Amino acid sequence: MLSSAMGELPPAECQAEVWVRKADAPRAEEVLQRKASGPEWICKSCGEILGAQFTQCWRCGVYRHS
Repeated sequence: MLSSAMGELPPAECQAEVWVRKADAPRAEEVLQRKASGPEWICKSCGEILGAQFTQCWRCGVYRHS
């Protein structure tokens, strides 16, 4: 939601952040390092080829299982 204010705020202040407790840091790092597995998929609407980690087409916005 802060992207509309980026003209007035430094870009670093508008980036998404995730904060975790120190005790949860190893698990959080594991989750961040994990990649989605599976094959690429082709959008049924526009034909864009997308990686397995995407659930929505970046080009036309159609969801993977629509």
